[in-house]
Amino acid sequence: YGHGVPHQLADLGIEQTATLLPWSAEESCTPPEGIADALFILGDETPFEPAEPQRLGVLIGTAEGGVRVMSVMEESLAESLALRRDDLTTEPAARPLRRPGELTDLVRRQTPGTVLPLTVSRDGEREELLARFPLRDGAR
Repeated sequence: YGHGVPHQLADLGIEQTATLLPWSAEESCTPPEGIADALFILGDETPFEPAEPQRLGVLIGTAEGGVRVMSVMEESLAESLALRRDDLTTEPAARPLRRPGELTDLVRRQTPGTVLPLTVSRDGEREELLARFPLRDGAR
């Protein structure tokens, strides 16, 4: 409808634009009139969908000097590492943590089959753990 990029380009003085919109063949409805200058049909996109992100299996919270483990999920990678409630994760991959999102982002980016070193403080003692992320089904 001329919004978004065409609108921004018009602000820059570029008036001649065309909008191309992807449309799924499985869509049950017809695209609204005038939504784009042209449509292109997508095929089966399932082989290209991103894999599920890796998970450690912990509920975490903020803490001074790192990220505190609030709980550990049963049958999770964290449980296999013997992570416990109140453990303080301070340096995954030798990177100091300032907020829980940093640990979450780092774990989600792990490639299946890789190892992530975790420095954990427990009862005043530092411990080095290796989180081994499993290969996905069908992977080698």
